[in-house]
Amino acid sequence: MTLVFRHGAPLGSIVLTIFGAVAFLTPALINGFPFIFPDSVDYVLLTPRLYRSPFYQLFFYLTGMKYSIWMPVISQALIAGWVLGVFLTVEARLSLIGSFAAVTLLCLSSSLPVFASFVMPDVFTGVMFVALYLLIIRWADLLRWQRAAMGLAVLVAITVHLSHLTMALITVAASFLLLYIRGEHRAAIAGLTTALMACVASASAFLFYNLTVFGIFSVSPAGSTFFLANLLATGPAREELGQICPNEEFRLCGYRNSLPRDANAILWENGVVNELGGFAAMRDESNRLVGDTLRHRPGQVIAFATRQTIHAVAAINSADDIVPHKPSVGGVIAEVYGESTRRQFAQSLQMHDAFPRGTFNLLVLIGLTLAVPTVAFGLIPLGWRSSTFPVFALGAFLCNAAVCATLSGVHDRYQSRLSWLLPLAALTILSEWSRYRIKRLAGRSTYDVTSHR
Repeated sequence: MTLVFRHGAPLGSIVLTIFGAVAFLTPALINGFPFIFPDSVDYVLLTPRLYRSPFYQLFFYLTGMKYSIWMPVISQALIAGWVLGVFLTVEARLSLIGSFAAVTLLCLSSSLPVFASFVMPDVFTGVMFVALYLLIIRWADLLRWQRAAMGLAVLVAITVHLSHLTMALITVAASFLLLYIRGEHRAAIAGLTTALMACVASASAFLFYNLTVFGIFSVSPAGSTFFLANLLATGPAREELGQICPNEEFRLCGYRNSLPRDANAILWENGVVNELGGFAAMRDESNRLVGDTLRHRPGQVIAFATRQTIHAVAAINSADDIVPHKPSVGGVIAEVYGESTRRQFAQSLQMHDAFPRGTFNLLVLIGLTLAVPTVAFGLIPLGWRSSTFPVFALGAFLCNAAVCATLSGVHDRYQSRLSWLLPLAALTILSEWSRYRIKRLAGRSTYDVTSHR
């Protein structure tokens, strides 16, 4: 007898959420400690930065209360588990046993567990896209409390990382266009409005914070400097700077002949940005030079963005950032969470460079190798109109690549954090294909694409 996961059943939802959270934290449990990234220090210390989201710091503080560094990663894993559980119920229409199997497969063949285990907001990128899909495309299939909770999940996911607002706005606009083409935009107004309200609330929160703390009325005060560093490293801004410098008193002119060909070398450590006073001091000059480059060299910028996006699509090594850190990082952890927590961190596999990165990268690679052709060839018999999520997931994957690679640079972490959407899309294809085959065997020659909505 199959145990059916009845839509909205509290017990089934709770069990699946907890199971998902535990499964997604498997890498951290193996490591003996949540994974630490260099950026994690700012979140742990609650350090105000122009280039960090203060709201992941707030999330980190509210869920951990400086008592346990495990609580924030447990909390983000629970959120991911709940959103995924709703998705598997509403979109894939799996039984409870089927949902457990799907979560297990994702745990074994995707990047989701690695990023859920990091003291970083990157796990929320995929959570945001899945939650936006449910709000916009599956609004009618959600219970009232699920709509409210999903809207809150979208708001949290957007605000915890500065890149998410841009991608969320693109997603809302693209979803409206897709639904308009299908003639379904009127039925999705409520979901689209809720998603747009989350974007507006997020933008308002960033504006208020930056104005209050830094005295700058901007959603992302450091955004133009990140973009400029990328354009200077491998893009057309270097040529633009060469033309401006003879006639303008830009502080960057003193570096035009010695600028590194790497955006990180420009931005961090003893880079140009630090030598010129940091992100706040660079803001006006960055805005001016980026604006001039966009106006005078739009074709070159488009070509640059295209190259960056293509390179980013294949930049997937999920576990490569699980490396040892300087002892000073342990000192920060001890300052906030105590000496016993520092000892746990020092004893972790990460700090001994003993975590099996290669194994996890291989599992993700196998998962993607199976998922990509499944999605590509699965859409042929089912069609894009009946298989909305795989198309949505591919769009999200490309959106993330384009936004992050163009505005910040090509980094494995950015694309890896979202790669788990492709195995999830493959699971929905297989689920839909199985329903298609069952109905064909039952004598229905035509697959009713609206029967599962």
